[in-house]
Amino acid sequence: MMGRIFLFILCLCLSSSCFFRPNYTRPRIDIPEKWRMSTPEACCFANVRWWEELGDPLLNSYILEALENNNDLKVALATVDQFYGQFRLYYAQLFPQIYGNGSADRQELSLQGNIGLTEKLRLMNNFALLLSCAYELDIWGRLYAASDAALAQYLAQIQARRTVVLTLVSSVAASYLMLRQYDEQLQVAQATLKSFQQSLQLMTDRFLGGAISELPVEQARSEMDSAGIQVKELEIKVAQQENLLSILLGRNPGDIQRGKMLVQLHQPPCVPAGIPSSILEQRPDVMEAELNLIAAHSNVGVAKANFFPVISLTGFYGNESFELNKLFRGSARAWQFGATIAQPIFNGGFYVGQLEIANAREQEALYSYFSTIQTAFKEVDDALIAHTKTLELLEIQKDQVKALEKYLYLAQLEYDNGQVDYLNVLDAQRNLFSSQLNLVESRSAAYLTLIDIYKALGGGWVLEADTIAIEGEDLIEPL
Repeated sequence: MMGRIFLFILCLCLSSSCFFRPNYTRPRIDIPEKWRMSTPEACCFANVRWWEELGDPLLNSYILEALENNNDLKVALATVDQFYGQFRLYYAQLFPQIYGNGSADRQELSLQGNIGLTEKLRLMNNFALLLSCAYELDIWGRLYAASDAALAQYLAQIQARRTVVLTLVSSVAASYLMLRQYDEQLQVAQATLKSFQQSLQLMTDRFLGGAISELPVEQARSEMDSAGIQVKELEIKVAQQENLLSILLGRNPGDIQRGKMLVQLHQPPCVPAGIPSSILEQRPDVMEAELNLIAAHSNVGVAKANFFPVISLTGFYGNESFELNKLFRGSARAWQFGATIAQPIFNGGFYVGQLEIANAREQEALYSYFSTIQTAFKEVDDALIAHTKTLELLEIQKDQVKALEKYLYLAQLEYDNGQVDYLNVLDAQRNLFSSQLNLVESRSAAYLTLIDIYKALGGGWVLEADTIAIEGEDLIEPL
């Protein structure tokens, strides 16, 4: 009879988790065949450190510094560790829980509360050395499904950390380029301010000499003040951008060392690109959304398994004795083996509610996955369009600056020859100033939109940067 019981238990263990441990199948996704804006010179830089292609060693060092010191990234690293611990908790429930127990106690029993107890036996010692075991038979796959869900959530947090890495690298590069943009715009504004100051001095001298009216003087003063306002506004932007970059690097707000100017940076020979389906395997936010869907799918299995009995095995084996010197004798051996079963009968719809919640969360995760994919497609398309059109705009901007430089030269020449008044010169200076600022912005935008492409595509460079971040974290000693 005992052999049949153990054979039955063995069959239950072998058939364990065959019922409600659901298998995941990736849902059908509508993937575009190609990007709206494709370029013939497209290539793949998705698996390289693209920031190094720009050719600024200082930018490279800043990105490495951010990966080692950024506090938001450290939060993400700690969160991953937390979810790994949570997975370990669920995974541990798949195995028997075995404990070693030892005890030694001495007690005095009441003569009034124990009939037949003599004074000699009133004082008692008790020694025990036991191994106890508890194990839940996961017949319906509840524990396996819960472990699957916890594993998916842990892996999703790894992808969330990689999203932080992707955003951090892109933000450091973009912030640095924006800082260089403001620097160069400030140089243009300061040079223009100096030019307008010279114009004002010239107009003032001519006005005091009676050669002209006061109108050109005030016009020159107005242009000078406008340039002065631009200088101050750009000085504010430079300081604020330095503070922003400092925070990204894990520093307190402060000055930032500069490297190459925008015109000195390298422009990659081709635009990084890939087929739309590669987004599903390259972008960490897309993979995170799918892993959240897998976790929600597994939790539906947990909710279904809750309707069925929980069968647990318990027991102990060891020695017990009233005397310590007899604890290890054969007669002191003690053991116990048993099984319990708990079947939900009535709980007011509690488990039904849990299943409804699990089903709803699975649907929520599914549509969130679809939305994340569509957003990823949009961001890649937007970045490709913006980069292509910005390069075209940059060429137009260069031509406009050349035209306005010639316009200013001719206006100054005609003014010197007495053919036009000085308002034409001031107008040419103002237009050239505005166009030069726009040229610097367009030159910066050419790189910023390129960064947006790398950020939108994801790829192997994220894994490499993530590895750098993890290695940097390992160097930090816990408090």
